[in-house]
Amino acid sequence: MNRIQRILTRVAGASLTATLMVGAITFSASAAQPGSVTGDSVRLRSQPSTDSEEIGVLNQGDTLEILDSSNDNWYQVSFTDSDGEQLSGYVSRDLVTIGTAAGNAAVNSAGVTRTATLTEGGVNLRSEPSTDSAVLTQIDADSVVTILDDSLEGWIQVGYSDGTSNYTGYISSDYLYVNPMAVGVTTRSAVILREQADSSSNILALLQADTTLNIMDSIGDWYQVTDGTLTGYMEKKLLSTENDSQCIGYGTVSADSLSLRSEASTEAGVLTSLPAGATFQITADNGDGWYGAVFNGQSGYVSADYVSFSENVTEGYIQVTASSLTLRAGAGTAFAQLAVIPEGTVLTVCGSYGSWYQVNYNGLVGYVSGAYVSATTADGYQNYPSFAQITASSLTLRKSADTSADSLGQIANGIVVAVSGKVGDWYKVTYDGTEGYIDASFTTASDGPATVISHSSSSASSSSTKSTASNRTSFSAGSASSYEGGSTVSGGTGSAVASYAQQFYGNPYVWGGTSLTGGVDCSGFVMQVYARFGYSLPHSSSAQRSYGKSVSLSDIQPGDIVCYNHHVGIYVGNGQIISALGKNYGITYSSVTYKSIITIRRIFS
Repeated sequence: MNRIQRILTRVAGASLTATLMVGAITFSASAAQPGSVTGDSVRLRSQPSTDSEEIGVLNQGDTLEILDSSNDNWYQVSFTDSDGEQLSGYVSRDLVTIGTAAGNAAVNSAGVTRTATLTEGGVNLRSEPSTDSAVLTQIDADSVVTILDDSLEGWIQVGYSDGTSNYTGYISSDYLYVNPMAVGVTTRSAVILREQADSSSNILALLQADTTLNIMDSIGDWYQVTDGTLTGYMEKKLLSTENDSQCIGYGTVSADSLSLRSEASTEAGVLTSLPAGATFQITADNGDGWYGAVFNGQSGYVSADYVSFSENVTEGYIQVTASSLTLRAGAGTAFAQLAVIPEGTVLTVCGSYGSWYQVNYNGLVGYVSGAYVSATTADGYQNYPSFAQITASSLTLRKSADTSADSLGQIANGIVVAVSGKVGDWYKVTYDGTEGYIDASFTTASDGPATVISHSSSSASSSSTKSTASNRTSFSAGSASSYEGGSTVSGGTGSAVASYAQQFYGNPYVWGGTSLTGGVDCSGFVMQVYARFGYSLPHSSSAQRSYGKSVSLSDIQPGDIVCYNHHVGIYVGNGQIISALGKNYGITYSSVTYKSIITIRRIFS
């Protein structure tokens, strides 16, 4: 039994003032430091980016030299592989701990970085495991340190930061309390606590039902547990934890991409796509070849044929879906609160226990409940609708996300507004050319488009009917050479372009189409209108952003091309554009600010 396991004296919910975690440690390029890998199959890359070339794979417990940590997300490291070849590159700093681990001492069997809390104040952190060695600093009571090596009798090598300086040194084990992974409760009477994770090992004690135990490690079908006096091993089936039935396991996408479907069938609709290597919690397994999963905020099913199953995960990304989420010292609500994480925050996963993820947040390493996050990619996902419809009889548009903020006006029931952001329980929206905030609880998600308040054509009318994804993506092969509108005119003005474009109001939308009368998509509409005036534009909404010259919204004129994310239209005056908006709308009018503008381009002066 390890010496450090004999000095556990405090309960899991004890108060913590967490001032350290691995992610907070920063060294200059001139002061190389040892490091240890805390995850499995960690990619060593040529540049500090997941898109850069992979030049090696590191495994849990591998030691390396940290050359530079000035990047917030990556360490520049030097690593010697099994063939003796020295490699230099970048690894995610969330998967490396400072200091050299003895074997896998920095992590437990579940792949979780181990931490400990100081039980007394004024404890010396020393340069060597000896009371005769130099004192690097003194550490306050309740500070959290990262365990790097606990193989030395009486001493623990730790990483520590006081907020301004970062240290790697040694502390007497007499002053440390090892933070448990989780809390468990025995499910029956006469539960056997054994000396080793083996049913034939010595019996240490018989525990009664409902005995609360701190879980220190997970080893196969066994937990290492302690009641504060005895430390031993118990079969997992004899303990109940907060994680039971909430998470079956974790999946990693083994294909180039994997569809998340609305039902467990290849005939079901695709909700979103998971990229290769993406990790997620498996919420259901009915044995029919499909797993239940949540990705990018959407619940659905993925084919098990393209998923690698594991009991825990040491990498990946999650995004907070609750209005706020507590970061805790351990995997359970009994553990102390370290921080509160805002909604929408993307977190890097560095470990897991049951349904709880271990993450790094603002230099603190702790646990968050998987019930309030969604698996995602490094870039995260938009966690608010593109459009919202007002459900209140009248809703105040305010200057900031606060009920005491100045009113900018009232929005009537049924009006649809474009949403460009979210702050707590408030949407950032644009209404009738004014940007402000509305209480999201008085709205319902809408597919858009935003309601147009006024129109430059008497035939145009406001609309809040349902749209589809087709109004957000327009790209296909084609060019102005296929212009089908008749003869072109020489020269042109922006006003002439706007006037001509409005002739096609009400005509149908067809994805990839180029016919102004028979069907056209958003970029095809702009392309064909300008082709009338002898100007050749590509059939791509993103490519059209680079044509002509850029102008500001305050200087916008009729005929200017207004470019949005996955959409494009032509400004016609009076704060409106005309565009091929979607198959449920056809060519129609919208407010120029119905969604965030990327750029405005002027073709004719």
